[in-house]
Formats: sequence, structure tokens, C-alpha cells
Amino acid sequence: MDNSELPFAKAINTMKKNLPTILSNFAETIKDYALPYERIEPIITNLKPLISGITTLSVINRLAERMGEHQFVLTERIPRPLLEACDSCDFDEQLSRFCISDEQVNGTVSKCRISNDIAFQQSITALYEGLYNLAILGLVSVLDRTLSEKSGQIKNVNFKTRYKAIVNQIQERGDLYLDEMEAEDYLLFLTYPEALKRFGEDSDFASEEPALLNRHWIMHGRTTREYTRLDCVKVLNMIYGTIRLAELGEQDLLLTQDVLKDSDT
Repeated sequence: MDNSELPFAKAINTMKKNLPTILSNFAETIKDYALPYERIEPIITNLKPLISGITTLSVINRLAERMGEHQFVLTERIPRPLLEACDSCDFDEQLSRFCISDEQVNGTVSKCRISNDIAFQQSITALYEGLYNLAILGLVSVLDRTLSEKSGQIKNVNFKTRYKAIVNQIQERGDLYLDEMEAEDYLLFLTYPEALKRFGEDSDFASEEPALLNRHWIMHGRTTREYTRLDCVKVLNMIYGTIRLAELGEQDLLLTQDVLKDSDT
């Protein structure tokens, strides 16, 4: 089985593990500077796909970092044009161009599977109608409730401990579990922790309102900024990210319980 057939994360890690051996063998082969080119040329040719793959994976990892920094949880495969805009100075502008279309928003709303939730439903309606300041108030409220429900910490109001409980549920499964993730889930997992961390940072109300979205300012009614469609989609994606990661953790827990049951019989 070649890397193109492996789950996305395993392909990345397999390439990383094999790279030192490949490069070491290459260095051993060409250490004699007098080696004829005809012996080196096939090796260089064979290395080109590897180098290309490493370059692509490096860009993907960098893109995931930037998305987290800009509080954007990726809920789908990476739009190809966004890879080329990874180092753009105005990254939010690129997110607005490639990640918040009606089709993309509809897809995320559908995957949340909470359309019967009145607050969620009305928040999405406000988003579609361009009432972004109303939409974000509702979406942040839904995110807060979803975190409490999915983390199992109903009485806890601490944002950090609740989202970290969701992340830890996945991290505790170990590298082998992460290796088996499909591309969409793995990229979601790469972007989720940093996005939630920055969204939940403490901020003094006596200071200026932060440039980034801030749960503290929104939940306590201190915000005076004008919100955008992108802002609302960022929070929507956080909601789906929370639901999906909790779902993955629960699926693995149920699988483990089934295995233990079988071993007892």
C-alpha cells in the first residue's frame, strides 16, 4: 500500500519516519564527489516525488497553524487556493474568499445535526440575513452550552478546562489513533485547540477590546465591534469541531468497551 492509500495522518507520519533513512542512504551514495552523474541522476529522479510531498505537507502544517492563530477551525478538506495563500498578510481576507460560501456554511450547519435547537436555528437565520452581531451572540451561547454538554462538565463555567477536556479525549488515544484519522478529522483536530485557546483568552474590560474574537467580551455584553460573516462562521466551526471531536472520542470509547466485553466472554 502506498502513502496515497493511507489515512492522511498516517501518510504524514510514515513519510516523517522514513525520511531520515532515505536521506542517509542518499548521502552515503553521493559522498564520493567523483561519482558519475549517471549513477546519481536516477536517485535524484526518485527523490523528486518525496521532496514534493514533504513540501506540500509542510505547507499544510503551516496552514493549519495559521488557521488556529486566526481562530478558524477547518471543517472540510482544504480549499486548494488557500494553500497558495498560506503566507498572505491578510489571512482573514483569504478565509473570507475561500471558506465561508453558502455551500460551505450549509455543509457545516448540516453536520452539526442540531437544527432542532431553537437558539442555533435562529442564530443561523440571523447569519444568513446578515445580522451578524445578533448571530454571533446566539452562536457563542450555543458553543458554551455544547462545550458543557460534550465535556460532561455541566456545572463548570471555565472555558479552558471544558475545551481541553474535548481535546484530551483525543490526545489520550495516542499517536496510533491520530494516525488512523481521515484527512478532514485530522485537520479539524490540528486547528481546533489553538482556535479555542485564543477565543477563550482572558481580557481586561478596562483595556481596549481585543482584535481577535473574545468569548469574554461577547458573553458579558461588553463588545461594541461590528461583526462579520467570517466572525460568525468561525464560531459555527468551533461548535461543529466540539461536536465532532467529542463524537470521535465517544466512538473510540465504545469500541474499547466492546473489545473488553469480548475478551471477558
